[in-house]
Amino acid sequence: MTDLNALQKDIVNLRHILMSEPLRILIDGANQIVNFAQSIVRVDTGTLRSDIRVEVRQSTATITSVAVAAGGTQTNPKTGLICNYAQIIERKYPYLAPAMELVRPQITANLEALHK
Repeated sequence: MTDLNALQKDIVNLRHILMSEPLRILIDGANQIVNFAQSIVRVDTGTLRSDIRVEVRQSTATITSVAVAAGGTQTNPKTGLICNYAQIIERKYPYLAPAMELVRPQITANLEALHK
């Protein structure tokens, strides 16, 4: 029975090792996207710039998602309202799309290098 327990632990550890490097690559890439987006976003009060962030969500034991989000958490000092205009600014003055396009090739190359 101890051999079975050891095998189960090894499988869990292997899954963690196999998933940790791709996750690190995605998080690093998402942070680069955030940095670039923050550097080009239109700024009035700075609320939207400070509300661009990386979100890592654990959906299940085996599924983790990494996203770059904007808006919805910071309060605009001029209006006193939560920053709810991220999509409007993105549509009129893109900041997330160009950041993603700039960083995507490096993320893809890093992920592909893991499989070689």
